[in-house]
Amino acid sequence: MSIGKALRRLREKNGYTQAQIAEKVGIKRTTYISYENSKTVPSYDLVEKFAEIYGVTIQDFDNETKSRTNLEISSTVPSYQFTVEEKMAELTSEERMVIKYIRLLTSEERTDFFNEIKSSYLDRRFKDDLNNS
Repeated sequence: MSIGKALRRLREKNGYTQAQIAEKVGIKRTTYISYENSKTVPSYDLVEKFAEIYGVTIQDFDNETKSRTNLEISSTVPSYQFTVEEKMAELTSEERMVIKYIRLLTSEERTDFFNEIKSSYLDRRFKDDLNNS
């Protein structure tokens, strides 16, 4: 089950409208709709807020998204997603650790993190280019 489907299921199960949930977490209704429709993925901070509203833990929420995975894979998931899953399985433990770390960051921290990486890379690349000239 995608995170969008899990959000919809939990919202409907708890008797909320999309507008009510959007208001509770401080986002626009259209943004929330894009999460339910799996067009975008909410930040970790928002997932925490959703879990709090529904009275579940992040682990419970994560289990909710995985609860029907086998049925979906066999019946509705397009074949390109298998390729993505296969590629994810090829990640090294260090790469998986970085992804886990990034998911724990707030949106602002994530932006700072990526800006720092870009800056460091460009500085190093620029110095290498100068040294090779």
